[in-house]
Amino acid sequence: MSHLDRVKTEKEELEVKAGSLAVFIYKSETFKALSTEKQNTLKAQLSVMQSYISILELRLTQG
Repeated sequence: MSHLDRVKTEKEELEVKAGSLAVFIYKSETFKALSTEKQNTLKAQLSVMQSYISILELRLTQG
């Protein structure tokens, strides 16, 4: 498996995880029951995951 294949796999796996977290944040009653601090932490985590996905996309386009 080449370096770019590994980056692509990592990006795809991260997209699945970020998607699951987004569903939890935006559609879950459980999320709404969490403290504001925990909600903010999960939102920050999602933001960082999305930024990392963007970086992986850049690496793939740059080769």
